[in-house]
Amino acid sequence: MDIRFFMPVTQSRPMTLVWPDRFELPLEWVRSSRKTLSIEIYHGKVKVRAPQRMPWRDVETFLMSRRSWMESMLAKHPAEPLRAPWGEGIKILHLGEELKLEIRVAASWCCFKEDNLLVIQGPRLDSELQERALKVWRRAEAGQVFKARMEDLQASCIQDKALSPRSLGLRSMRTRWGSCSADGRITLNVDLIRMPVALVDYVIVHEVCHLREFHHGPAFYELLAGFMPDWSIRRAALKRWAARMDVY
Repeated sequence: MDIRFFMPVTQSRPMTLVWPDRFELPLEWVRSSRKTLSIEIYHGKVKVRAPQRMPWRDVETFLMSRRSWMESMLAKHPAEPLRAPWGEGIKILHLGEELKLEIRVAASWCCFKEDNLLVIQGPRLDSELQERALKVWRRAEAGQVFKARMEDLQASCIQDKALSPRSLGLRSMRTRWGSCSADGRITLNVDLIRMPVALVDYVIVHEVCHLREFHHGPAFYELLAGFMPDWSIRRAALKRWAARMDVY
């Protein structure tokens, strides 16, 4: 097994673990007085804590066995977006389209789309209130778009009256695009309004399938594939869009 460490000799330093297939994992290595080895993943960063006397080969074996879990957690907890400072001209994502922010002075606060612009207007230049106006507009847009997509998918794709949610709600969520409760209520992440419609549809159909299969077992994916054969392609695309770092 050809696993290579680029390892500093100090107690805590950045390093890179390289697997035989060339997969590279940057991480922070910490030697401590703890008795067991642990992995912490937060905001796209990996920290490995190991006992002082644990052999390197044991650590290598442990990390190899946890590769799938680490990749999954890194996808769920990506790095904090590196965005340009808020201000006129920045890029705003809306249904997969990049809109240019334009700020205007007006008597009252309002946010709206105008061709390839996202216009925020208000009585004074206040970035906090401008961002609040954007959030209000996004929530209103999400409510309309998600409801319309749900109705269209039920008519054209799902065509099963038994798979109708009791309600469709909105919420800001840090780690999930959607959820389905045991009593049949579906909740979608407001930020999904930033994604292309095809990816909005994927999340909706995914959650609708949980109305019948409340798990992620083979039966769930068989149902999902029946409604949306290219679901895995859409899921991968959603992860790529979620990693966009230069847009709001």
